[in-house]
Amino acid sequence: MQRIGYAVGAALAGIVANASGFSEGLNREAAASVAGWLFLAFVPLGVLGCTAALRIAVPAMRPQEATS
Repeated sequence: MQRIGYAVGAALAGIVANASGFSEGLNREAAASVAGWLFLAFVPLGVLGCTAALRIAVPAMRPQEATS
């Protein structure tokens, strides 16, 4: 499962890089532009991952109620 995540992430990064102009040639301006777009493209996935982790972790940290 982890390798599938790596593959999908690399594929998405390549798509974003090519769409933002990296396929036109490698120069300083293109690299700076692509870096910004790559960061912005993956921020929502990071926020989604943190939200999912908190939803999983918070119920586990709550004290259990004693049942009689």
